[in-house]
Amino acid sequence: MKPSRNWVWRAIPGWLTETEADYLYQVASELSPGASIVEVGSYLGRSACAIGLGCRESGARLITIDHFEGNPEHSEKPTVEGLRWNLAKIGVLDWVSIVAEEATVAARGIKEPIAMLFVDDAHDFNSVLRTSTAFLPKLTRGGCVLWHDCLAEGWPEVGQAVDKITTAYSLEHVADVGSIAHWRMG
Repeated sequence: MKPSRNWVWRAIPGWLTETEADYLYQVASELSPGASIVEVGSYLGRSACAIGLGCRESGARLITIDHFEGNPEHSEKPTVEGLRWNLAKIGVLDWVSIVAEEATVAARGIKEPIAMLFVDDAHDFNSVLRTSTAFLPKLTRGGCVLWHDCLAEGWPEVGQAVDKITTAYSLEHVADVGSIAHWRMG
């Protein structure tokens, strides 16, 4: 079931739109069983639940990473318990692992190849660049990376960092959905 049709998903606070959530769900649901997905920046789990619903369809696994210290744009501080509650309530906890660490530290612990990377971490140029470059070497050939708020007004540094990254890694543009830019490793 698409996230936009799920009342539990719609009740989770966050900025991911229904269209964006349905797209993340679609991309995750098309992956091979056992494929690894990494999400950086979970907040209260709005995107993790959308991706998790896709994992439930495909058999892929999601590793969601957050330092759980909050950001200035957050109305409430996220917690591991709150994220776990939302994942359990929507029925995807069996497909999701939660890592409570800073992204670049967590990246060192990821050993398996990544088929899908979703970045929705801090929105400044250096953070987007640092987080993305920590995970991109682990992306499989044909794997995808999606950046949230890349196309959103108010977050120009996200788009600037993505422009630099996509050129440096020779990524292929797939689609833009809402404020998400979707690219593929060639």
